[in-house]
Amino acid sequence: MNDNKKLTFENKQLRNVGVQTPGPPAFPNVQKFTPKERSAASEAQSRAAKEANKSKAWMNSRFCAARPEFETVISRKFGMIPGPSERLKTNAKVHVALSACLNGEAVRHNAGHCFAPFIVDDMGEFLSFESVCPEVEGLGLGTPRETIRLVNSSGDLEDWGQTTLVGTKSCNNYTSMMANYTASRLHDLDKAGINGYILKALSPSCGLRGIPVYPSVDTRGRGSGKAQSGMFAKALMELWPELPVEDEGRLADVSLRHSFYTRVEAHRRWRCMLEKRTNARNKKQPYIPLHTFHKNHLLLADSHSATSVKLLEDLVKEASSHRNIDNIVENDILEKEDDIYRRYYNTFFNALKRTGGRASTARCLRYCLSVLEGKDDKKEVAPDNESETAAEGEKRRERDLDNGSMLGMFLEYDDGDEILKETECVDKTEPNINYIAMHDKNKGIETHNSEIPFIQRFCVIDPEDALEISESIKDYYNALVPLSMPLSCFKRQIKRLKLEQKKYLTTGEQLNCDMGNHPGSRALDILDNQAFLEPHQCKRVLSTIRQNKFGQTFEASHVFTCL
Repeated sequence: MNDNKKLTFENKQLRNVGVQTPGPPAFPNVQKFTPKERSAASEAQSRAAKEANKSKAWMNSRFCAARPEFETVISRKFGMIPGPSERLKTNAKVHVALSACLNGEAVRHNAGHCFAPFIVDDMGEFLSFESVCPEVEGLGLGTPRETIRLVNSSGDLEDWGQTTLVGTKSCNNYTSMMANYTASRLHDLDKAGINGYILKALSPSCGLRGIPVYPSVDTRGRGSGKAQSGMFAKALMELWPELPVEDEGRLADVSLRHSFYTRVEAHRRWRCMLEKRTNARNKKQPYIPLHTFHKNHLLLADSHSATSVKLLEDLVKEASSHRNIDNIVENDILEKEDDIYRRYYNTFFNALKRTGGRASTARCLRYCLSVLEGKDDKKEVAPDNESETAAEGEKRRERDLDNGSMLGMFLEYDDGDEILKETECVDKTEPNINYIAMHDKNKGIETHNSEIPFIQRFCVIDPEDALEISESIKDYYNALVPLSMPLSCFKRQIKRLKLEQKKYLTTGEQLNCDMGNHPGSRALDILDNQAFLEPHQCKRVLSTIRQNKFGQTFEASHVFTCL
């Protein structure tokens, strides 16, 4: 008996010195913390911290405008050069920048790395990476090294004009070095032809969000600062707001990964279009590439942000109005041309920052089906709340549940009026937005008439196939099937139309007669090469139904907003 007690005492001693032994750890049972036991002071402090972090004034505060290092770079327009031609080939991977630590390089402050296999291995199947580390390349810091933090001692933690990057031990100010490095590195990345950037989360230099800005260097506690973004990431988003940017934490969400794939692929197509712009300018037709890009990507922009369609259409019309270029001074031509291209670039990629919800995507899929059925003379009007973030939806519900507005609804309610309103909503359509730019065959210049021309439409799909596509769109809207299901149906129809058109033209050549255009030529002109029907090459993401972390599917109108 005494021997057993002695063994038990020795085991407890071994456990206390950290030796792994079988059985539960010999630590006293600690009562678990529950929210009910929080003190009133702790709850007040938590509420105050939440209210302070609700402020987004730091996003409007400009860092680059307050720094003299960006004087020559702030006027530069990034994303307006094609980049290396070998990265614009059809089979080439999309080139993006990646934080070096995520690529497995030991550049962190503790001489370690944060290798992300799902980015380098899985996403690397479709992406090529260029490693970037601002702290090692720009600040010249070694590994291991002291940690750095963002400090703002002016009293306003959201004023980026007073925010500095400081070493925690040496108190060295690295702000000027980081600004100089950012200005030069972004110029090199633009020439290298990057189409996106994957940043390291929770880094004081590369963090996209949640990086605390402290009131002093010696402030303790992560919760004592105001959560913002890292200094390099802040300058990147200010100087190049159109560039698709994400961090590895957000890319774990399949909907945000789908959005990132879509945006970087669209950015690669934009660079391919810029490569054709030089030849088009030599032929005195500088806007032909822009019209082609607009034709192939307007549906994609419509599925992400319906309000951007009108803005993009106005820019294309403005470009078409500059046809008599012989009467204009050459410098004025280039300046106006660059301005239109730049505004289109900014408007289009800002529209793609809002992820496409199932409601808006299903509406665009129904439009594609109407093209095959020859019924695209009318187009659905996007509802006001078709694509809204969770915060926007909450504000709308609070506004709708206002006591005054609810009282007015009850007083004005009438069964007859409600039936009339429903009938008006069903009939609410608008003239079809012409997704195809009308080309003048003689001049090769797009023409836009104020009157809608007569367009002969044909039904080029069997009723059974149309019913199959319609059912797949409904199932996608209800989150029963992934997006790949309706997209594969459209791809099959496009392939069939191509074969039929080829046989039609071959028959005309054999008969040595002009048989005219194939009935499906118009549908092919609209749907073929449409980026909306082939947003990217990752079939695994397209074959996934978007869900939240609890396994519940999102609402059809729910979207995310990308920084």
